[in-house]
Amino acid sequence: MIKLDRADTPAAPEHATIYLAFELSKAKWKLGVLLPGSQKLSRYTIGGGDLAALTARLADMRKKAAAAVACRPVRILSCYEAGLDGHWLHRWLTGRGIINHEIDPSSIEVNRRARRAKTDRIDLEKLMRAFLAHLRGEPRVCSIVHVPTVEEEDRKRRTRERDRLIKECTAHSNRIKGLLHGQGIRDVSPLDRSFVKSLAGLHTGDGHLLPERLKEEIVREHERLCVVTRQLKQLEAKSKAELRAARPGSPEARIMQLIDLKSIGPVGGQKLVNEVFYRDFDNRRQVGSYFGLTGTPYNSGDRSREQGISKAGNWRARELAVELAWLWTVHQPDSALASPSRPSHPRLTFRDDSAYAPLVEAGRADQITDLGRGQANLRKSEYASCDKLARQAIFAWRACAICPSYRLAGFGTTYTRLCPRYELHLNSRQPSDGDRPCSSW
Repeated sequence: MIKLDRADTPAAPEHATIYLAFELSKAKWKLGVLLPGSQKLSRYTIGGGDLAALTARLADMRKKAAAAVACRPVRILSCYEAGLDGHWLHRWLTGRGIINHEIDPSSIEVNRRARRAKTDRIDLEKLMRAFLAHLRGEPRVCSIVHVPTVEEEDRKRRTRERDRLIKECTAHSNRIKGLLHGQGIRDVSPLDRSFVKSLAGLHTGDGHLLPERLKEEIVREHERLCVVTRQLKQLEAKSKAELRAARPGSPEARIMQLIDLKSIGPVGGQKLVNEVFYRDFDNRRQVGSYFGLTGTPYNSGDRSREQGISKAGNWRARELAVELAWLWTVHQPDSALASPSRPSHPRLTFRDDSAYAPLVEAGRADQITDLGRGQANLRKSEYASCDKLARQAIFAWRACAICPSYRLAGFGTTYTRLCPRYELHLNSRQPSDGDRPCSSW
């Protein structure tokens, strides 16, 4: 029984509100419904992904609610835990006039007993209670997921596919090297064009030719490696073509804006725009929470210690932030964010006011916050509005991104291609008269 004298406060007086909670799984969906004027949580079961049954159930809910309160319009507030089903159900419900919320499953409090009862029935009621408490305005009851648009979600596919292809490429290459190392053959390069032909002349450590079945396995493994490598090259070529054809105001233009900063390369810029800067942040606490860089203190009785960062946010963005922070100190040593007053070692640092939880220094939210401010404008000169970032930050000419005569300024597995002649210091924005782009630009 759910007491509505404590839970029904979110309903606007001009609406009759139906509360709906989903417990999703592959085989079945559990629905928990609270109708206007009822204190009982009604439970229904439909097949997983059965939209026809869900549509019929929603129509039945509206009919019952309209009969109970004939003079007020009916609205439905729904929620479900974000997970395997992604965001399509949220968009489907929203398209039918339902106000839906996706809840972070790890943010809902549970019983801390070693053996606690866990059933779909209990989970559904717990989800409904957390949802109603959130609607009442109770703080930190649960976290609501920011749902990206279809375009924003689709843009993440390319960088994530690239990371997956790199892992597959490394796995195939290591497998080939491991098979040969077990025969006493070292220092091989599976990506060489003549690698397959060279297998016929390889001898094991004890002087024998490679066994025939082992050779066939290595050839098949090499074929899979070649397929992954070819797909990786096609993916990178398509990304480069999109960056060259960037339109003003497009995400590609924002990526090129980030590439203008020394220490950020094409892949790093793509990840920042696709994983981070597609949404807005109001303060550094939100940035730290999204990146999973907030501290987790344990202060109870005589015990007082820091357990480290929460790692509860976007792990891809967190890896990127830590890597960017290290490279920033190398390639932007004179900027304010890399000043000697700030330690560069990734240890937890505590702020005096403790309003912001301790952040890992190697992934300080200051850098990401200032980069996000710079993303508001697509002109290089507008970086001057970002005080800490713009102070003595080094920019690079766009021409250097495709100039064949470049030096490498690394950002992860991909590098920003910068020509030493075209480095541009913020306090002297214009190049000298002798500097000209290469003819290939």
